[in-house]
Amino acid sequence: MIIKHLKGLFGGSTDEPEAGSSLTGPMGLRIGRAVSMDMMRLRLEEPKLALTLPSETLVVSGYGTVDLGGGSTLHRFYDDNHTMLQVLCEFGSDESSIREIMLFRPWDAVSPTSDAEWRAWDGLGAKIGSASFSADGHVFQRVWGDPASSWINPSEFVEVVRTAAPCARSIKR
Repeated sequence: MIIKHLKGLFGGSTDEPEAGSSLTGPMGLRIGRAVSMDMMRLRLEEPKLALTLPSETLVVSGYGTVDLGGGSTLHRFYDDNHTMLQVLCEFGSDESSIREIMLFRPWDAVSPTSDAEWRAWDGLGAKIGSASFSADGHVFQRVWGDPASSWINPSEFVEVVRTAAPCARSIKR
């Protein structure tokens, strides 16, 4: 039911894709296409949110895929303002295979410059995998893994991202 509602929030445009962009994801999205989002529900809650809302239109400038195995694939659509629309599909990429749609905005970016800084972020008991994280007076709770555990081992996956020049990146979640 929630997925049907979320699918209704997004509508693709008829914009032509960028040259060389022939890969199409769920809901007909691909590089060069735009997604319009009805942000009214979020705007009503904006005073309670710890972030600024993205634009109501996301123009796709990057398209990433992650094979999660077992027939599940993450499709990630990026814009030039660091907003990401993530669509989880099972056994295909048509609308009936969509299981989850999430919209992400980064809170901050961190680039560790020493081994000690890397260990603080990545490793046994480090910040990545912690049950909660504090930043700028806000506490964020982890939404995956056993909620009773204070730390879980992050999962690593490879995302293939297509832009003007293809690249791949390894992400720990």
